[in-house]
Amino acid sequence: MPPTRLLRRGALATALLLGSGLFLWLVYPGLTWDLRAEGRGTRETYRALEVVRGDLRETVVATGALEPFARITVQSEIPGIVAATHCDDGARVSAGQPLVELDHARLDQLVAELRAAIDLKRALARQDVVARAAADLVQARRDHARVTRLFEQGVASQSALDEIEHRLSLAEIAARDAAAEADARRAAVEQAEAALKRAERDVAKSVIRAPVDGVVIDRRVDVGTAVADTAGDPVTGLKWTHRTP
Repeated sequence: MPPTRLLRRGALATALLLGSGLFLWLVYPGLTWDLRAEGRGTRETYRALEVVRGDLRETVVATGALEPFARITVQSEIPGIVAATHCDDGARVSAGQPLVELDHARLDQLVAELRAAIDLKRALARQDVVARAAADLVQARRDHARVTRLFEQGVASQSALDEIEHRLSLAEIAARDAAAEADARRAAVEQAEAALKRAERDVAKSVIRAPVDGVVIDRRVDVGTAVADTAGDPVTGLKWTHRTP
């Protein structure tokens, strides 16, 4: 190949290489401008913290039904008619809180009557029947001795002697029974006091209270409902939602 032709080809190749380099030098900065700007805008920063020991808390999210520890059926300990209700279904109640109240007017009257009867029995029990019977016996013996002397002297009649002897016998019987009478009167006071305590307990039981903290799930009575003191006649149901301490 002639030398002149070779020189032309070399010059052409050199010109192409120089043109390509100049083109890349001019165009490349524009093509990479967005990438470099994004890199500058998202530069990450770091902050040094002290390493400490602590509790790791994990939260678990789940769905389901909350079940109580126990279901308790509340019923009346005495029969009666519901006079008032103090809770509704879904109400949260505390132990000892009134749930249902029975009509206790009859029980209140019974308590008043028993208290009056106790006062009378206590008054009788305070009487010293033994001392009084002993004094009556002493007097009967004196009267018997006096009438006997008069009868022996021919002053008193046989009927008078018989009458005084009868009175002496009654006095002796009364003296023997006086101790038993005193015991009976004291026993009557104790029985009346026991009856009063039972009546007062029934008055307290007429207010049906929650045995534990919980939620009312089924109130089965309303005002005017008759309830009995049997296991098959519940007043309300409680859901016990937590354990007692």
